[in-house]
Amino acid sequence: MVQIAENLGIYDERLSVILGFITLLFVFAFFCSCRVFISLVTRLGFKDPLQFKWYQAFHKYHVYYWPVFWTTFVLHVVTALLHTELPEFGDPDAPGHLYILGSGVISFIALMALGFSCRTFGGVFHIFTGKSLPESRENSAFYRHHFLYWIVLILTIAVHLIFSYQHIGFWPS
Repeated sequence: MVQIAENLGIYDERLSVILGFITLLFVFAFFCSCRVFISLVTRLGFKDPLQFKWYQAFHKYHVYYWPVFWTTFVLHVVTALLHTELPEFGDPDAPGHLYILGSGVISFIALMALGFSCRTFGGVFHIFTGKSLPESRENSAFYRHHFLYWIVLILTIAVHLIFSYQHIGFWPS
């Protein structure tokens, strides 16, 4: 497998960047279709987006953006690891790769909290288990902080993008 990564060279890095942008596009899609976005828009004084037919059509697919996101996310991680492997001492790019990897791991943790706090998770849980999530104060409190998980995710993605940009610029050469 290492030989494959060496043969791909710059192409696996470019593929990882492309998949990263596609992943970011789907983060944007499920943010814009999230109840948090609707609440934010109306609190800022704009019309409720659900009053527009085009937004209703976009919003009803919220649950489907997640699987596409996870597919591109996993492919992004795999191609990034094929490119960098785990950073080793003596590698001049190791610190940059470690910062990118570390911020990516923190983004992943924030993403897991966000995903589990999403109300669509209950439906997915029911599909796989045939049971509903138990109603409890802890679950309600977890759902209540969905907006905060979005803030954390957006900040960690921004840090990941900053480290990536510092390492390769906008596009690997």
